[in-house]
Amino acid sequence: MKNGNYGRPLYIIDGYNVVFSGKFERKGEDIESLRQELINYLSGYRSKRNVDIVVVWDGDSSVINLNSSSRSLGGVKNLFSKGPENADSKIVKMVAKYEKRGRIIVVSNDRRHIVTVVKNLGAKTMDVESFLTLIGYKKSHVQRDIKNRDKSYENNTEKLNANDLTVEEWLRIFKSKNKKGE
Repeated sequence: MKNGNYGRPLYIIDGYNVVFSGKFERKGEDIESLRQELINYLSGYRSKRNVDIVVVWDGDSSVINLNSSSRSLGGVKNLFSKGPENADSKIVKMVAKYEKRGRIIVVSNDRRHIVTVVKNLGAKTMDVESFLTLIGYKKSHVQRDIKNRDKSYENNTEKLNANDLTVEEWLRIFKSKNKKGE
């Protein structure tokens, strides 16, 4: 996928926005494992596609046991905000300084803080869920979770919460309560 005459795509990713998204985070894993898992997936995607990837993290590199403010892992460049600067403002500054903004795709769900600003600067944007789908993140896990939920539904219909009920089930519940209350 080329972006006009601007060269190969450059994905600038708001790291914690991705790892804390509902589609990414898994219970029981520490933040270090989540960060490493993201880098592994991004590295795999980068090796299959002709793209550049930069992940921007809040904080300095000591939060992930790296010894500099910038580090490349598997061809994926990791940048860290420092001091009062956060990842959002670092991403906006990066886009503003970059000449070929047409090749930039910023991955974030922070519409107010990043997405609107970088679009106005000429970069493209992508929400986290669309990006995770693009790179094929956990497709098999998602499908397995859906199958397990379907089995759970069949075996434990009375244990489901209200959000899991269909319209027909709600109607059946209210009709039976209404008949008993009359």
